[in-house]
Amino acid sequence: MASVGALPASSKRTIVTWDTWIEKAVELAWSSPYVPDKSMAVYAARKVIGEKAMWDWVDDRNLRLGANSGILIPPVVLGSPLSTKTQDYPSSSAIPIPLLNNDQHAMNAFIDQFPPFFFVDIADAARLHVAALIHADVEGERIFAFAGPFNRNDILAVFRKLRHHRRFTDYICRSDREQVHRWIEPQT
Repeated sequence: MASVGALPASSKRTIVTWDTWIEKAVELAWSSPYVPDKSMAVYAARKVIGEKAMWDWVDDRNLRLGANSGILIPPVVLGSPLSTKTQDYPSSSAIPIPLLNNDQHAMNAFIDQFPPFFFVDIADAARLHVAALIHADVEGERIFAFAGPFNRNDILAVFRKLRHHRRFTDYICRSDREQVHRWIEPQT
């Protein structure tokens, strides 16, 4: 999903289609200065460049991916990892952990730079992968997975409800949750 939108929201509404790419991330990532504050742009640029290279590779070889082929484009994927003992918390499933542990260093390094965005549950992402494999009409598709918008306030609200005896970091004082809803709109 970072290939179509992972930078702070603008006032311009975007309709996401098969041809939507967040080229601004590539521009930002390659422009100086090269500072940690641009980590999300670099991440999104990596996704854009990688996915475009995959589609170019398919086109250059005149490959037909055939029926039952698609690439899932998930946003932030939340949910339980298979095993925290053997793989810790990979990728976006690690986002809630610094909030749970009040790890200010990790929040400053990553969480605070993470824009409000969309999420999908890991089980729903898995269902979409299976659906792409068994649905005959899916051929060479970009499958976008949106469950809903979120920001760290939403995660903190869940933690406060589940662990009401603990003190957590303060809410961020932005109404980005609504802003992200206006920013990106899947085409139906």
